[in-house]
Amino acid sequence: MICKTVLLVLFCIASQKLVKGHSWMSCPRPFDTYPDKAGDTTGPCEKWYKGATTDVLAGDRLKVGWTSNNHGGGYVRLALVPESQKDSHEAYLNNVLKVVCYGHDQRPGMFRFDVLDNERYDTTITIPFNLADGIYILQYKAAIGIELKPYYNCAKLRVTGGDPSLDCTTDKAPPVGPCRLGPPGAGLPLSNLTKDAKLGDFCFHPDKVGAIDDRIREVPINVDCDPRITCQVSVSPAVCKHELGMDKIADAWDPKQPNCGVVKPPPPPTCDDGVQNQGEHAIDCGGPNCKACPDVADTGYEEYIEHIIDNEWCSGYVVTVLAKIKRFMNGNWQVTIFYDYPLEIVSHWNAVLVSHNKFKTIYSFQGFAWNQYLQNGDFIEFAFEGHFTEQRSTPKTLLLECYQCQSSPSSLRAFALKPKTCESLDCPSGFQCEERRKSPCTEYPCTQARCIPSSLK
Repeated sequence: MICKTVLLVLFCIASQKLVKGHSWMSCPRPFDTYPDKAGDTTGPCEKWYKGATTDVLAGDRLKVGWTSNNHGGGYVRLALVPESQKDSHEAYLNNVLKVVCYGHDQRPGMFRFDVLDNERYDTTITIPFNLADGIYILQYKAAIGIELKPYYNCAKLRVTGGDPSLDCTTDKAPPVGPCRLGPPGAGLPLSNLTKDAKLGDFCFHPDKVGAIDDRIREVPINVDCDPRITCQVSVSPAVCKHELGMDKIADAWDPKQPNCGVVKPPPPPTCDDGVQNQGEHAIDCGGPNCKACPDVADTGYEEYIEHIIDNEWCSGYVVTVLAKIKRFMNGNWQVTIFYDYPLEIVSHWNAVLVSHNKFKTIYSFQGFAWNQYLQNGDFIEFAFEGHFTEQRSTPKTLLLECYQCQSSPSSLRAFALKPKTCESLDCPSGFQCEERRKSPCTEYPCTQARCIPSSLK
């Protein structure tokens, strides 16, 4: 009898340790903020209801995150209901915000599934504009890994500033994208979250037209919340402590990372102060605020030009500039970028950095001999790494010009029409050639080559 009792106690202790490994929503702060709690498989929320309340305005962007606790694969359903309906499974089923992948990590370089130990998984939502003032319950329901039961978690939101007269009635089911799943045949099917589910009648824009939450690039109001919580729920606390930023989480009950700061608007434009400032191309002309400067080089060559952030952190980012050409260029191209705040460009590739102003808010790049002659359908593509010196630098204007352009002699046009291959390019030291095929290919030539840093090959 004594042996049986001891075995039972040991089994209970082991079971508690296993249960604590399951996942829950940690951003925004949930009903129960205890960082070592057990997962709830009953729902629709955990039973503890005296935890944190998050104050939000209608239209705010909010981060929703959960600690993986050594799980990977599956889906998460997020729903929002008034406080009076917090105990109704059906209410959450009829008021879905979105269905997302469980194992999605938004940190630079951390979108991966092979290392699951206490990774940060999160998404963002817009607080609907058509909510009446009051308390609302945000529900997290997850079907993850090999688990045979869903996991539930809820957070309390105090919403103000909405307009209940807005009508975004819908009968649509929530869209679901492809996600990594657990082992074949293991875990819960997606239907556990989506069967009979319906999107809520939520307005995500203030003008009645906007039943689609498409504001995914906006910074959430709780950007400093870190869903990873603490290393005490990790299977390897010693390894977890060396994860990026884990040493900066001071309070596991309210886990946060240091905020990069508040972005302030630039000062009012001045186009008559006799100084070249605020992104002006020359003194009191050009740039995002002032009239164009006289004698500007030939423009109108691009179908589009984009400033694409490939990777970003608190103090800087890596950017690719991509432009599609819509007419023949027989002179050297130049791309000029106007920023609202100074940017220190520390490295660049696939272009020549020809100039910048003394404030480091205007940068001009030109092509090499191998990529300056372009025709309709070709692309200009170059990249650089920039560091912020004051606040986050945001591009206000991207200008593509063709300098020294002239009427197209047959020799230049013949040169431009030759297929650009790695055999015809002489890449500088430290660079290797990469060939790309246009898809779809609508006109000759179909291949375009470029030089990229050898470290990226």
